[in-house]
Amino acid sequence: MQGTIVISKKKTVINDVIAVACTACVQFAVFSRHVRAYDFDSPLLRLLLKFGMPLIVTTLLSLIMHQADRYILRLFVGMDQGVFTLCLMPFSMIWGVVIYEIAKRPDSKQIYVQVFEYFIYGLGLIMLGVSLCAEPILSLMVDPAYLPAASIIPVICLAYIFFSMHDHFRVPVMLEKRTIALVPVYATGAAINVGGNFLLIPYLGTHGAAWMSVLTFASFAFLGLWRYRMIDRFDYPFVKCGMALSGMAGSYVAYQWLMQENAQPIHALMLAVGIWFAWVFMLFGTKIRQTAVNMSVMDIKAAMMSLGKPANRSS
Repeated sequence: MQGTIVISKKKTVINDVIAVACTACVQFAVFSRHVRAYDFDSPLLRLLLKFGMPLIVTTLLSLIMHQADRYILRLFVGMDQGVFTLCLMPFSMIWGVVIYEIAKRPDSKQIYVQVFEYFIYGLGLIMLGVSLCAEPILSLMVDPAYLPAASIIPVICLAYIFFSMHDHFRVPVMLEKRTIALVPVYATGAAINVGGNFLLIPYLGTHGAAWMSVLTFASFAFLGLWRYRMIDRFDYPFVKCGMALSGMAGSYVAYQWLMQENAQPIHALMLAVGIWFAWVFMLFGTKIRQTAVNMSVMDIKAAMMSLGKPANRSS
């Protein structure tokens, strides 16, 4: 059975490589048809390689950070799966393009800081919702034997909040095209992950892998912040964001304490939803009220203008 799984995984990798190669060939054919006459620009190629090669290296190192626990768990615990990761690719892909558009604005640094703040609030709310609702929902949907897996979910959510910060911290590197500065940060993160998993997994199993993800991604993000501030400095609101995330973590701990008495899943889910909406109100309530007031003022002005038009015509 184990051999069958390994062979199946190898076939999957080979199929992926073939699919990517075919896609590249088709794209090149389409490009050649539309461009027709083209030539290689050696100076431009050198610039592209200087910018892109470190990104290839960091992609491989990032893969180690995300997947090392999978193989170490199999080695020590006999499991064929690692800690499941949460995908932040859509934001990363969009953000990687938007940063260059923002850089053209005179208030670009302020915008980067504001995006970071509201991104942390938004991602924190998503992760809090997942952490609060995971166990009640699983209790309604799966066999009780699978419920212990719910205890790992909040730890993974915390890890990926740290990981996502790096996309913001590395903005100066991308704007200045100094991608080589990324390599030591990614290499250090990968080394911490591999070494830490070898130390923790034999004793703590999947929980060791989960907490190692937190340590890895926190070290990765803030080591990057320290390194990239040598290029440029953005004054992120760490105190405000830290207080918000700490409050959410405290809410989750309090929720778990209240649910110790084996409450019904539906009651636990209702409490979880209530806590989540309370945090939405605390983080965004003021802005929601301001938006509602502004819209109301605009509606009143529009109504007054519409009422005044007939009077002007009659006069």
